[in-house]
Amino acid sequence: MDVLNKWSAFTVVRYVVVGEFSGVPAAVLVGAARATDRVELTFDWNQNETALVGTPTFKNFPGTAVPPGPGGPCPMIPIRFNGTYDYFTLTSVAPVSNRLQLNGTRSYPAVVGAQEVGRECKEATVPAKTQEVTITLVVQTTVVFGMAAARGEGMSISKDGKSIIVVDQENPGWTWTYTPTGLK
Repeated sequence: MDVLNKWSAFTVVRYVVVGEFSGVPAAVLVGAARATDRVELTFDWNQNETALVGTPTFKNFPGTAVPPGPGGPCPMIPIRFNGTYDYFTLTSVAPVSNRLQLNGTRSYPAVVGAQEVGRECKEATVPAKTQEVTITLVVQTTVVFGMAAARGEGMSISKDGKSIIVVDQENPGWTWTYTPTGLK
């Protein structure tokens, strides 16, 4: 009850949310590459009105991708990337009910690999590509600190008891760590 009382005393909470992606992107341009990315988001949230207060700030970090190993019909020509890869670059945040819509882009490098032409293997390039991406992020209620029953699937509390950790079920590969601070 002490934890519930602590958090219910705050009308506005500041969240620092760290999103980390680690997985195999479902994209032909990257093949079976392993990828990582990270984004940090800071915003103030009115718990009573379930509404954004002010303008969120965010920071993007460089993504990484590792080309898949040799294989297929032309294993002697390795797949390589020419350029940078970013799984998600956050460009704007919009409130939608008790959620935030994270708008951004996904940037794929040019991919150089093999193409089988008749009985020969030749090097081929798939051009770089950027696409628009939207991620919906549920703003987690601080009630979960004091009520285990309020925790959804894939949700836990950090060992130090200061953060809510969510393994995203709607966006596989993402883990979101919410660290709230009571403001007023």
